[in-house]
Formats: sequence, C-alpha cells, structure tokens
Amino acid sequence: MDINSLQRQRRLITGTAGFSLLELMIVVGILGLLVALLTPNFMESVRRGKLKQAVTELNGGLTVSRMSAMSRNRTVTIKLVGASTSTSGSNVTVTGTSATPITVQFTDSKGLPVIPTQVLSTDIVQADTIPGVGSPVVSQVQFNSLGQRIGGGATVNQLITLKNFKGLTYSLHVTPAGKTRWCPQATCS
Repeated sequence: MDINSLQRQRRLITGTAGFSLLELMIVVGILGLLVALLTPNFMESVRRGKLKQAVTELNGGLTVSRMSAMSRNRTVTIKLVGASTSTSGSNVTVTGTSATPITVQFTDSKGLPVIPTQVLSTDIVQADTIPGVGSPVVSQVQFNSLGQRIGGGATVNQLITLKNFKGLTYSLHVTPAGKTRWCPQATCS
C-alpha cells in the first residue's frame, strides 16, 4: 500500500473525511438565495391557479344550469352572493371577504337547487356582472327553457369578471344564445 491509500483509510476510520463548515455554509446560502428568488413567482402562480379554478368552475356551473333549464323546461337563475353588493347603473359588484366568500347559487323557477352552491376561493374578493338583471339590479344570469340567456340586456353579451386581492382579473362572457366562454383577462375580445 502506498502512503495516499493509508491516509484515506485513516480518514475514513477516524471520521475526518467530509465537508468543511465553510462549504456547508456556502451551500446553505445558495439554497436560501434560490428560495428567496423563487417564492414570489410561486405565490403568483398559486393565486393565478385559484382564479382560473374559480372561473372554470363558474363556467361549468353556467353550462350545467343552461342544460338543466332545457331539460327541466324551466327558467334557471344563477346568482352571485357575497359579503356586500353595490350597483352603479346596471353594473353590479359583489364583494367577498375571507369570512364571507363569494358564493354562486343555482336555482330553477320553483326555487329548487339545480346544482350545489359553489363557494369561490377566498382569494376572489370581487365579482362584477355587467349588466346586472332585474329590479333591483342583482348579480345574476338567467336561462330560459330554450337555453337562452334572458334579462340583463338579452341582446348583448353579459360579462362576469372575477378579481383576486392582487387585482388579477379573469372574465366570463355569456352570449344571448346562452353560450359561455372565459378568458384570463378583464375582457375577452
């Protein structure tokens, strides 16, 4: 055996092989820097994901409600409810809080639930319906027994926007024919 192999065996036996404290501190510092740089991007993608989930669930609920209106041969109403509601002209804003999130109720003309009430993520703090429907103006969408949207300027698209607490906005359009589409911006073109 040569001298190098004897020194290696001695280090293994005595436990002196390994990393120095300085090397470990450098690795920990690099990992900390990476975490600090990546956390804001991760949090933004989580917020965006919650908003996308809320708008796609609402879109799905509207589609099921439209089909229920046609199959039940009744008007179906989809209403957004939150901690507070305000109106400006025919525009309705529903505001939610962490204690009272915005919910979506789906009922037919006899008051029977079409599908269970949806609770939007507590990240969603505002829902706008343009135009609102009825008197007093409320934040809702209605489908008749033919699956067409009724009320609230039934000749133009009805816009529903969902906004999270960081101001990120997704929108959902309901056409007079009752078809829906959503997009990841304040208005769909």
